[in-house]
Amino acid sequence: MWKGDLIKAGIESDGINVNIDGTLTVGGGISYSPSSTEWPSGLSDGVIIISGTVPSQATSCILDRRDVTATITGGNYFMGSYQTYDTGASFGATGFMIGQYTRVDCAHLVQDSYAIWGKCAISGAQPGDTSNQHVGVFGSMSIDGVACALAATGGCYAVLGVASIATGGTLDQPLYAGYFDAGSVDNIAGTVSCVRTIMRNYCDHGLDVHCYTNNNEAGLRFMPTDAARLSSGIKFYASAVGGQSYIHHAMEFVAADMKDGAYVATTAITNADDADGVIKIDCAGTHYYIPFYDASVIDTEWADQ
Repeated sequence: MWKGDLIKAGIESDGINVNIDGTLTVGGGISYSPSSTEWPSGLSDGVIIISGTVPSQATSCILDRRDVTATITGGNYFMGSYQTYDTGASFGATGFMIGQYTRVDCAHLVQDSYAIWGKCAISGAQPGDTSNQHVGVFGSMSIDGVACALAATGGCYAVLGVASIATGGTLDQPLYAGYFDAGSVDNIAGTVSCVRTIMRNYCDHGLDVHCYTNNNEAGLRFMPTDAARLSSGIKFYASAVGGQSYIHHAMEFVAADMKDGAYVATTAITNADDADGVIKIDCAGTHYYIPFYDASVIDTEWADQ
């Protein structure tokens, strides 16, 4: 039955192997719907399976190759792959949903490996200020108007990067959970940044560094290299366009006594014009202290400066 239908459609029967009772329709495309009781089970079976061992060969090998030229107008979409997966019932406290899982195991020497590579290359001019965004990889996370009581170790992330080395593993080059490399051969009208964060609505931090270890050097590191010159380690900028913006404090120390970083003195600090506290810094391995004063000292003693 299947073989006859496939031959009539002009498709070799050996090219498609269907082992589950269901409906297969060939006509301008292939549509397959397994019966409600005959879906594959386990992580080794699937509705579509491509398996085998590629022999050693001096040519590239691609499992799924698509080459399409599209012209879509009227504000419509062209998608190479469109997938939607909905929950039909509760998965329970330990059930997972994964839209796409790609795993690359490197058990032998490989020059480079990428589990997922997204690239957007623009070779045609985009005139008229009508073109909008072009993104290599886009991650989106949204929560509708529902309550989400998650575990203490949980969270919601648009993009999650995790990097680790198991016990006994070694590496002679850096390890990054996220790596961004940005540059422009020529100067452009807009800003070029490796990372940009946008704070909207109730956003507490533009960048949050949460330290869980004593084996560290710094929360942030600025390292000019190869004769590069960094104009400023940190730049504070406020705009008056559309209403004056403010940065109320260049720095904020929440704890009154941080032991080493900064602290408010309980008694007057001598040799520092009776400063109210100090900020501790490290210059080439030597500890130094920057004194600070409350507003009354600035208003009275420094009023003429």
